[in-house]
Amino acid sequence: MFMMGKMFKYTMWFISGVFMYHLYCVMRKDKPEEALGVNEPMLIHAYNTRDFYYFMRDLLTKPPV
Repeated sequence: MFMMGKMFKYTMWFISGVFMYHLYCVMRKDKPEEALGVNEPMLIHAYNTRDFYYFMRDLLTKPPV
């Protein structure tokens, strides 16, 4: 049971790191599809996260009309 917990913890850390790399590629690179080591499903999730971030930024920083 202890080993399964450690495996789960390190797997979550690894997936979080991979997702953060994809999010970095989407936010900072001109063509994130051509960056080293990207895959399509994680890139789609990173694009969705970026769009949600922009939506929340616009929602919370602009005055109501």
